[in-house]
Amino acid sequence: MYRSMLAGIDELIAHSAASTNQVGIVGFSMGGHWAVWLAQRPDAHAGAVVIHYATRAVTKVSTPVPVLAHFAEMDPFVTLAGRRKMERSFARFGWPYTAMDHPGTGHWFAESADEGFDRAAADSSFTASCRHLDDAIGGSSGSARHPL
Repeated sequence: MYRSMLAGIDELIAHSAASTNQVGIVGFSMGGHWAVWLAQRPDAHAGAVVIHYATRAVTKVSTPVPVLAHFAEMDPFVTLAGRRKMERSFARFGWPYTAMDHPGTGHWFAESADEGFDRAAADSSFTASCRHLDDAIGGSSGSARHPL
C-alpha cells in the first residue's frame, strides 16, 4: 500500500500541470489514519493534510505538516481519548492543527454513498478543506468543484 501511495504522489508531482512539489493528502476514516502516517514520510512530499473522522498520532520527528481535521458529533469509531492523543502529538512535534466539529453528524457524514450523509456538513467540510489546502500549498483547489 505504501509503495502504491508514493508512486501515485510521484506521478502527481511529475504531471505537467503540477505547480509545486508538494501535495495535499486527504483521507476519510481509515484513509485519514493513513494520511497522517504518510505525511510523516519525507518522500511523500506532504504540504498539507485533511482528515475526516479519523485519528492518528504523529510518532516521529518530521517536517511539520498543517492538518485540518473534521469530526462528527456522534462517532463510535473516533474517541475523545484518540483525538486528545493525536492533538498532543501534533503539539509535541510542532504540526499546525485545526479541528472542525460538525454538530448532529455521524461517521461518514461527508460521503454521499452513506446513509449518514449530511449535505450541509459535507459542503462545509469541503469548503474548509479547499481553503486549508490553498493556504498551505497554493494552487487552485479552492475553485474545485464539489464532487458530491
